[in-house]
Amino acid sequence: MPPMSFIGTVTRCGKMEKTATVTVTRPMLHKRTGKLIAKRKKFLVHDEQNKLLEDDQVVIRNCPPVSARKRFTLERVLASPAAEAAAIAAAATRGTSNSPSTVASDLSAAQARAKQAAQATEKARQALAEVQRLKAAKEAAQTEA
Repeated sequence: MPPMSFIGTVTRCGKMEKTATVTVTRPMLHKRTGKLIAKRKKFLVHDEQNKLLEDDQVVIRNCPPVSARKRFTLERVLASPAAEAAAIAAAATRGTSNSPSTVASDLSAAQARAKQAAQATEKARQALAEVQRLKAAKEAAQTEA
């Protein structure tokens, strides 16, 4: 099987040991209407360290079968809203520090999150452009026929 990787959202975790359910949403063209629709597919993903939390944005990659239904493994975590909320709560309980090192680390973390969000947005734009290109090619083929 060729290497495949998907970006998805963790929808279920903690119910099975070293396993999480990741939902991947992809834009597709409807065959008859030509409208852009969102296709969703759920994958069981092997999480070796049990570190995933619900609503995490993750990259998963196919692998040899781990179990009867598990064919993907966790590659990396892109964003973790629960971890960010915990970090903000911890910062609030320890008090705000305006030391230059704390401000610099907070700034670099925010810049890293912004860069990841920009990359995800760019991938979505590329996927949408590809779908629009396919739609235009389909319409051109229909007009020729």
